[in-house]
Amino acid sequence: MDITRRDEVTVFHLREPRLDACASGDFKDQLIEWVDEGNRRLVLDMSEVDFVDSSGLGAMVSVLKRVGLDGDMVICGVCEPVMRMFRLARMDKIFSLVTSQDDALVAIKS
Repeated sequence: MDITRRDEVTVFHLREPRLDACASGDFKDQLIEWVDEGNRRLVLDMSEVDFVDSSGLGAMVSVLKRVGLDGDMVICGVCEPVMRMFRLARMDKIFSLVTSQDDALVAIKS
């Protein structure tokens, strides 16, 4: 995972193709550590992720809860198979999902 800062937004670019039971624990721990350090405006770039299971979705929900009402989290670059999982679990109603990192930065600033 690559981590960059753009203004006051932390961008996490996931580089692994799978966010599943094997990867979700480390993913969640790393993001929660960043949130606990005061980074409350997050973009998750999932353009290289082609599979997410329920553990991956659960990890993202945990991070979103930790961000809380005083922050924001936007997810971008979701491919169609992963988007189907978001829809199936109705997580497309919970998360802000946009096409590109630029769109995410605009969405998080508004």
